[in-house]
Amino acid sequence: MQGQPDEIVVITEEWDINFRELSIACNALGSKCKMLSLDSPEALDLLLRYGAKDSMVKIPLILCRSGTSITKITVKEFLDLTKYK
Repeated sequence: MQGQPDEIVVITEEWDINFRELSIACNALGSKCKMLSLDSPEALDLLLRYGAKDSMVKIPLILCRSGTSITKITVKEFLDLTKYK
């Protein structure tokens, strides 16, 4: 991914092994980043649209929006983006 995204959405739950790191990194980005849990209608919509593969979804799902483009990135890419390791 090139440049900084307009917005990052992290869909996860507290029981996810990466939750703490994701939360710290998202907070470091401030208003550009939001975390959603599975009980959020917005999270479910995004999971179905961008996270479903072979009738399964995996969390965390991390989506970057730049303009009208939405890209799915890995936990490592997200942590590298936020410079939190």
